[in-house]
Amino acid sequence: MSAISYLVALATIKVSIAILYMKLFSVFHKNWTYWVVIGILVCQFIEEFFVFIFQCSPVRKLWDATGTVEGRCIDLYVFYMISFAIRLVTDILIFMLPIPKLWRLQISARAKAGLIFIFGLWLL
Repeated sequence: MSAISYLVALATIKVSIAILYMKLFSVFHKNWTYWVVIGILVCQFIEEFFVFIFQCSPVRKLWDATGTVEGRCIDLYVFYMISFAIRLVTDILIFMLPIPKLWRLQISARAKAGLIFIFGLWLL
């Protein structure tokens, strides 16, 4: 159950950050980039959710703590590596979304670098 909560929380946080950036920095003709990133995040959540739920056959074997249910579960090592790579790419995409807008601000280069650093803190 904690894995499902983790997936929901992670997807919600990333989508909310993308929506925040869309509201703060969007220009009508460039709004599609935010929607593409949000679409990727939602698809990633749906895919990870279904892989987690259906990793065992029968499904109830995943929840069986006694070990009495016959069946098998797949090894998720490769899935976790691919999922990590996709999460890294989406994190970098979300980080890069506001950079063009921040770079066009009429402030000093030092202040721009500071703003970009602050917006990038969520990557940690």
